[in-house]
Parts: sequence; structure tokens; C-alpha cells
Amino acid sequence: MAAQADLSVETTQWDIAKNLYGKLSNMTRGINFRCLSRWCQLDWADALINRDEPGDLQRARQIFQESPEDYIDMGAPGFVNRIESRLEKLEGGNS
Repeated sequence: MAAQADLSVETTQWDIAKNLYGKLSNMTRGINFRCLSRWCQLDWADALINRDEPGDLQRARQIFQESPEDYIDMGAPGFVNRIESRLEKLEGGNS
């Protein structure tokens, strides 16, 4: 399903991608894979940046801002620098 979501982004099938990333996030959260659930949300944030429709950048920013705390809570602080770097790129590209 993750590959289908990624392919949907590559082929700009945004509704399909949104649906698949949502399903992945919910499914992994439901089986207590918070890290993977959050990762799906980060992939969707990247897709939103590429789609660049009204409100997309703000939503992507929100996802990136929520993510570090979750990874720290999960005991995976190594992801925080990567997320913060993505957020900095987003902020720098839209200043």
C-alpha cells in the first residue's frame, strides 16, 4: 500500500495518494506502530509540498511541527534532526 501511495504521488493522483496515506497512517496507528504511522504522515506532508494547492504548505508545516515531539516520546530522537531539516527547507523556500 505504501508503494501505491508513493506511485500516486509520482503520477499526481492526489486524491488516491491522500486516501492511501490516510489508510496507512490509521492502520499502523491501530496496530500500535506509531513510528510508521508518523512516517506515513511525513510522506503525505512531502506530497502536499509537491502538490502545492492552497493550504497544502500550511498543512505540511503543521505535520512537520507535530512530528518531533512524537518521535521523542517514542524514544527515536534521531529522526528529529531530519524532520527539523525538512521544516527548515520548507520555511526557507517560502520566506
